[in-house]
Amino acid sequence: MLTTLMPFLLLSPSLMVEFSIDRKVFPEGVDDWDRIGLFKLKDGDEDRVVLLYCYDSDSVTEKRMAKHGIARFTYPNSFELHAIYQTAPGKWIHKEVCGYSRVRFSKVKKVAPDHLILECRPNFIVDLTAEKDRDKALKRAKEINKPFSKRVSFVDGVLTAK
Repeated sequence: MLTTLMPFLLLSPSLMVEFSIDRKVFPEGVDDWDRIGLFKLKDGDEDRVVLLYCYDSDSVTEKRMAKHGIARFTYPNSFELHAIYQTAPGKWIHKEVCGYSRVRFSKVKKVAPDHLILECRPNFIVDLTAEKDRDKALKRAKEINKPFSKRVSFVDGVLTAK
């Protein structure tokens, strides 16, 4: 007995929403972004659909290294948090929510109806070979790269990070 497997495409909710948005909303460079997720956040009495992404020059370099075996590394890295969100039915906009250098995204710590808590961390390089006391250098690296939180929410209709 022959069975035929029918090929099908599984899409995440983030991708399904992303594919429904006119590509003109997305700025140049979007192919280098890393998807954080799809969220529904309160903006006053309204629910807003938010696609959240980050751009991290270190992540871009890591992906190029994996693909080509070589890539250009710059220090410090640059980091940007981007959102594509719906301001009204059918009206999508792009907003760079915040940006830093020497920062990496870690995880989404909390999702609440009206805000997100994102965990990021500084991205300072500590050269352990240049240090005489390796344990002291490791302790210093841990201290200066201690994670911090950013609260992402709508303030007067605009997505912000504080």
